[in-house]
Amino acid sequence: MIVVADIHVGQPGRFGRFIVRLCSACKSGQKGVKAVKRAFVTDITSGNTWVTVKTYKYPNGVIRGQIKIR
Repeated sequence: MIVVADIHVGQPGRFGRFIVRLCSACKSGQKGVKAVKRAFVTDITSGNTWVTVKTYKYPNGVIRGQIKIR
């Protein structure tokens, strides 16, 4: 079960500043839109942000993947 999915700014392997929570108590099939502060647009478009998915078993993150804009 996914507990939390977040987007952070940061270098590979390191948690950086928190940008936005995608979900908490996440459920399969969830949909939605999250607003992001304008100050983070450059970080997101330059590939300097990461999605981190956390579970109870792996509270530091079971999956961490870089966001790339194409």
